[in-house]
Amino acid sequence: MDMDKQRIITHFTDAEGVKGITGLEPSDLTVGNTVTVNQIRFGVGRNPFNALNPGDIFVTELAPDATSRQLSFIGARGAKQQYAISFSDEDAFNSGTRVLPSDAEKNIFVIPANSVVNGVIEVVRRF
Repeated sequence: MDMDKQRIITHFTDAEGVKGITGLEPSDLTVGNTVTVNQIRFGVGRNPFNALNPGDIFVTELAPDATSRQLSFIGARGAKQQYAISFSDEDAFNSGTRVLPSDAEKNIFVIPANSVVNGVIEVVRRF
């Protein structure tokens, strides 16, 4: 997959989230390196703000190198900025997951709770 030619969606999360979503052990990831997985499994989101449906998972078009300020603006703060999980909108769609705008002007999108995405998924430890 050439991620440069597709719309890329990113979910920012903490160590607990990256382990639950990707199955990777967070302590095995080094800062700045990208690891590729073939599947991610989301659970149920806990934040109802801007959710379209209960349990929605928040995602964005912001890249893994987004600034702390950009991420704070969309509600990803503190430890939730530590890891970035990126996948193509096409892989999400082909896996039966639709990326829907929640507040597109603020670059906030959602996917349904319990979504599974198959494809080339990149995981980056930001700090």
